[in-house]
Amino acid sequence: FHCNGDDPLAVSAALETAVEWRHEWGSDVIIDMVCYRRNGHNELDQPMFTQPKLYRQITKHPSSLDIYEKRLIEEGTATKEELAEIRKFTLESY
Repeated sequence: FHCNGDDPLAVSAALETAVEWRHEWGSDVIIDMVCYRRNGHNELDQPMFTQPKLYRQITKHPSSLDIYEKRLIEEGTATKEELAEIRKFTLESY
């Protein structure tokens, strides 16, 4: 299966389908998720040092959350205020 890491619904669908496939036929499944690491491999890694061209592009790219929030607003599924409330609740809870 193939999915874009910036599309959480596509990722979820690929994972659900893979689990169902594995359960039904008992064979392995490969999920090709195209994505990137925004902050490198760990807290000490500085990707701007090792791959400056790539990470200049990544810093310009909106986060997956920002892309999904924009999609929800454009679809009329949620308002900016509702999403701000959800984000605030999540940050305060965790």
